[in-house]
Amino acid sequence: MVRFTKMPAWVGQLPDESRGVFEFCLGHTYRIKEIDVQGLFVLDVSADTDQHFGGFMNDIRREAEFFEEVA
Repeated sequence: MVRFTKMPAWVGQLPDESRGVFEFCLGHTYRIKEIDVQGLFVLDVSADTDQHFGGFMNDIRREAEFFEEVA
């Protein structure tokens, strides 16, 4: 489990909806679903974001430096 604690600098350049997902998830805790072939942590944020933003099985993929281990 990790907490999304640091916003990537480039998020401000994303379309409003994509930026909103990152901003909404900041500070929340998620289970690491996998580490992809590029070494990015994949967090399943769909329980928090699918209904609010639309879409299906939304995730956030980022390097470990953007997260804090919680337990």
